[in-house]
Amino acid sequence: MTKWHGGKGSTRRPMTNTKQFDDNWDKIFGKKGNDEMSKEARLESLIVKHRELDEIINTLEVERAPDDIVKKKKVEKLKMKEEIESLQSAI
Repeated sequence: MTKWHGGKGSTRRPMTNTKQFDDNWDKIFGKKGNDEMSKEARLESLIVKHRELDEIINTLEVERAPDDIVKKKKVEKLKMKEEIESLQSAI
């Protein structure tokens, strides 16, 4: 019986662009020692969430969801829009 374990190992696969990998890693998980999200990253995150929320609201309206649910989502979207505008003016 051999000691071969199927080729599974702990080494990383070879990469051609480690800088891009590191930059994307930092965008996703943030830099070590920096617990607070940068204003630019927060703004980008809010814009994506705002778009997603808009799609959710449209879907709820098309499916004729109860008005109170749609209204809550619209209030949430409005608050998010105000935060986006605030961050855009600060940058």
